[in-house]
Amino acid sequence: MEEHKQFSLLQTVHVHVQMMFSNASTRLHYWTRMSFLSCRVPHDSSSLAPEYLFQVLQLLEDRISLIPRVPIDAPYFWTPPSATKESIPSPDIAARLLEELSGRLQELTDFSQDCVAKELKGASVTLGVPHGVTMQVCRAAIVGQERSPGLAGVCSVLGKEQVLERFKLAAIAVR
Repeated sequence: MEEHKQFSLLQTVHVHVQMMFSNASTRLHYWTRMSFLSCRVPHDSSSLAPEYLFQVLQLLEDRISLIPRVPIDAPYFWTPPSATKESIPSPDIAARLLEELSGRLQELTDFSQDCVAKELKGASVTLGVPHGVTMQVCRAAIVGQERSPGLAGVCSVLGKEQVLERFKLAAIAVR
């Protein structure tokens, strides 16, 4: 009996693109012009960069089954959520928490997933706030949804500038 190997969505896409385009520059062109994304997301040159798309797909591979659903199910990779006082949990704690996190993340020179995760935990400890509350506030500020891939991974993909801007908008909303 022949065994069939199961491929993840990301592996399937990667293999498909590799087979379709043997030339690396042609593959890059394909990624940047993927019609399902270019017509559904507000974009600039960096938001459709192949490296960025690949990082997004890596984070979402266990959560989506159809690539065209990426901009629908995870719009926060391209558009900041609209932060309101009602959308941010624990508004009394959120302002202090967002300020503490902004300061900690601003100082990071390595904005990797591990470093961001360490600072998220550190802010919880410093302020004496349960880590679950920290994650709820951050998730509301960064993705605007109750569920998302690992928050530190999302932050790492979005980048320091984008994360700090979203924290700033959320802090303004809770005041």
